[in-house]
Amino acid sequence: MKKNYVIYVNNVAIKVSHEVYKTYWKSVERERYLDKLAQKYELELDHVYDGYEANTIEYKLIDDKDPTRSEAMKLEMIDLLLKRVKTLPVDEQRLIQAIYFDELTQTEYARITNTSQQIISYRNKRILKKLRKLLE
Repeated sequence: MKKNYVIYVNNVAIKVSHEVYKTYWKSVERERYLDKLAQKYELELDHVYDGYEANTIEYKLIDDKDPTRSEAMKLEMIDLLLKRVKTLPVDEQRLIQAIYFDELTQTEYARITNTSQQIISYRNKRILKKLRKLLE
């Protein structure tokens, strides 16, 4: 018996294949995870494509009344964060690149590096903690 897969878009049920269903929920879960991470650390690492730089990190700050000042602060924080990431050892830079720029899951990166997801999770937390200290 073939199972029917449905996702809802604007309250309308749409039948999809198993692959589309799986991919959809994978992206939803990843977004939830990143939101939780952002709330926990009051920091959000977004992947932003710029015509001049393929990979940048956007540091979201609490909205300021003066948008120009807020943008300037964001740019300063982005620049500082990028400098701090570049000071990390190469293996830590690769992990940050894979998870936050290439959007790999910890499990996918663990497979690539022949390690367990738990080790990748531990290293990721340790690196984020290190980056927070470097940004203080």
